[in-house]
Amino acid sequence: MDDAAIAREGFEILHTKMAACIGAAHGMADRLYAGTEAYVVFALDHPAHFRVMFRPDVVDMTRFPEAKCSSVLALSHLRGLVHELRGTSAAAATPEDDVWTSLLWSTAHGLACLLLDGPLTMMVPCIDRTAHIREVLHALTALVVPPSGSGPDKPRRPGPKPRGDTSRGRPATRTRRMN
Repeated sequence: MDDAAIAREGFEILHTKMAACIGAAHGMADRLYAGTEAYVVFALDHPAHFRVMFRPDVVDMTRFPEAKCSSVLALSHLRGLVHELRGTSAAAATPEDDVWTSLLWSTAHGLACLLLDGPLTMMVPCIDRTAHIREVLHALTALVVPPSGSGPDKPRRPGPKPRGDTSRGRPATRTRRMN
């Protein structure tokens, strides 16, 4: 099997796994968690596919339209979660939708790579992979999905909460300049 076929097959497996996991979950938080967990677990269960799928130096998607089509279909689940979360549609996607999709994708992909290739387990040798995946993705979900009863399902703005009066674009507290 050539590399393009491996990538295509990998995206098809990823698509099937994400669709099943997201489809079985109820509620926005559970759906987001299920989709990102499916992504990470896929990478760990299919490392050979995963390593080929996202390497343009190995599989140039512009030369292999079937692989590209499979990749778009698989990754559409992350976009779909963002549209559901933000109340937008693919037909009226915004640049902010792309930011939220990148946040979900880069977190899931980065975690998968760090676990698969070893840096995370090297830095934290006693790590329980399953528990760590669960905790990281629950933290992501808590950052992105507002708690129940706090209003419509709109993603939270990431970053620290402003302190003091920021009405003029400056914090209320003064900072001393270092000479």
